[in-house]
Amino acid sequence: MKTYAKQPMKKEISALNTFWFIDYINEHYTEVDFDHVIDQMNEAQGHPYYIENLATGKTEKVSVAHLKNSHYWLSNDFVMFFYEKLQKRIPDPALAYKVGKTVYRSQPLLKTAIGIPLMGPYRLLKRGPKEVKKFNRTKEMVIDTLEKGHVVFRLIQNKNTYLNAFTMNCDR
Repeated sequence: MKTYAKQPMKKEISALNTFWFIDYINEHYTEVDFDHVIDQMNEAQGHPYYIENLATGKTEKVSVAHLKNSHYWLSNDFVMFFYEKLQKRIPDPALAYKVGKTVYRSQPLLKTAIGIPLMGPYRLLKRGPKEVKKFNRTKEMVIDTLEKGHVVFRLIQNKNTYLNAFTMNCDR
């Protein structure tokens, strides 16, 4: 058996991302056992994934409770592996899109109905790069073009992190 240090994973992606996936899958695919998914990930890695408990500061094994708490941060490797395992259980090529669409629709209508007129669409769009930084430290968002009726965002992925088709499924 390999020896390893109980090192918490890097803090690169907000668990808000895994929260929405778990929420959507629990609603639409009740047969998915997330504890089993994490066990399989740990087994494939050869040792458990660890995270720093925010309340105690102690290192502990990653659990579903961590993945459902938006205050935690996870490594890019963990999240990509998590998505890969989910995609094998739910072979819907549009899964990421459907989860994203649900997240968008879940935002309070009042916030959207009032926020856009108060801020204006351009100020709202300019917030995009700041919002990406709040929830994902693996990439930077830059506004290339912002004209009336047209905006071009560029995502710049940090070195030593990777994407896959599942996380970039934007063709719907």
